[in-house]
Amino acid sequence: MSTLQNIGAVASMIFTAGSMVTMWVFSAASLANNTSEESLRQVKLWVLAFSVLSVVAIGVGIWLLYMHRPGWSTIVSLLPAIVMGGTLVYFLVRP
Repeated sequence: MSTLQNIGAVASMIFTAGSMVTMWVFSAASLANNTSEESLRQVKLWVLAFSVLSVVAIGVGIWLLYMHRPGWSTIVSLLPAIVMGGTLVYFLVRP
């Protein structure tokens, strides 16, 4: 069971890294549509905040794996991807 938990933790880290790269691509694509300086600054701050959050969560996930806590590692590693997905849905749905 422990091997499957470790694989799940590593898969969640890879998923979060992939979500971060996808967020970069979507943000770069949206920069062409933003004309005001304020909206450009806001997109850049979102990208920076989510990138830092993702890197920190993956680092903590690796540390938790080292401490033999694969369940917590999976949860911590997936949190940024869940937050990014929720933010994407929020910005797509809002009027």
